[in-house]
Amino acid sequence: QSLAIASAAWAETNGSGADPVEAELDVGVIRQEYTCEGDAALVIYIHKAGHSWPSEIIGLPADEVIWDFVRQYEGPLAAA
Repeated sequence: QSLAIASAAWAETNGSGADPVEAELDVGVIRQEYTCEGDAALVIYIHKAGHSWPSEIIGLPADEVIWDFVRQYEGPLAAA
């Protein structure tokens, strides 16, 4: 339930008033995407395997999927 609360707070902060579009990508892997204002984005991958780091998301290395999303945005670590 804490994920739902945090997601709703971030969605509101990013100007999204709608529920996320949800898709099951694989067994136990759900992707939620909120429509946000401006350049903001909120995408959540839920991996139903407890508190472990998934090795793959839709057949791709999880760290690459996450990095491909994060690197689209500028911030203090963008030049790193």
